[in-house]
Amino acid sequence: MVLRRRARSGRGRQRRLARVIAGETPGAAAETDHRTWYRELFAPSVAAGLAQPADLAGYRDVPVYVGGSRHAPPSPDGVREAMPAFFELLREEPEPAVRAVLGHFAFVYTPTWTATAASAGC
Repeated sequence: MVLRRRARSGRGRQRRLARVIAGETPGAAAETDHRTWYRELFAPSVAAGLAQPADLAGYRDVPVYVGGSRHAPPSPDGVREAMPAFFELLREEPEPAVRAVLGHFAFVYTPTWTATAASAGC
């Protein structure tokens, strides 16, 4: 079962890469696929009982806090408002290095899902 799931996941990555090579912007591919990536990333946490399946559905609906930090991540409503702008920036940014930094910063600075916040110690 795990091997079949990994094989499907590998084929999915190849299809996404082929779409980008064919001309789809990486930002558009990220917007289309980010929820799938997230579910695949945290599925082992659900299997181990560390997260609930509902935690992987949609953006978070509870506030999160970063322990020992002055940073307060955006509210759940703020996350839902910010994500369309984030993906617009990714779609329109021509420089790959800037997209990489932007993507990393946004997902660290703005925990979008409850399980993300839990894994980051929030």
